[in-house]
Amino acid sequence: MTWYGWMWWLGRFGSIEELRAANLFMGPYGAEITWNWTVIGLLIPLVLLLLPTGRGYGAQWLAFLGATWGSYAARIGIVIGGEAINRSGAGYYTFHLNFGELWYTGVSVLLFLGILAALLAAMPRDAQSAPFSTAKKV
Repeated sequence: MTWYGWMWWLGRFGSIEELRAANLFMGPYGAEITWNWTVIGLLIPLVLLLLPTGRGYGAQWLAFLGATWGSYAARIGIVIGGEAINRSGAGYYTFHLNFGELWYTGVSVLLFLGILAALLAAMPRDAQSAPFSTAKKV
């Protein structure tokens, strides 16, 4: 909902560049944003978790994958939007996904996982919280 409110605000009160971006995201890319961000990334995970079967690992994993895809689609949508607007204002460029953007995404995911693993490895074992620690201290 924040995204749609932001686009409405930019469309009414933004500068020329912001108006062009709002028109792009709510015009030619509106269907992709609605399906990938709103439906797959937000509504389906919420419905899966609110159903009575939402406590199962399968529903939680599907909700996790949907939310992950929605956040990745948001990132790639911003990249596409940034490359689609040309400086003269005479229309929009068409976007072609290239190897550099896929490489950057893969490296950023690996860096994130590496930093997460390093932080988990640096955490002292005796300072873990109760659900992770089974040994009783005297």
